Amino acid sequence: MASKPEKRVASSVFITLAPPRRDVAVAEEV
Repeated sequence: MASKPEKRVASSVFITLAPPRRDVAVAEEV
């Protein structure tokens, strides 16, 4: 049940830790 929210949080953290270039790419995908 907490798989979706957990994954969303993990993605947010990953994006935050990821470089700005990847952040833009991910943001564009989302």
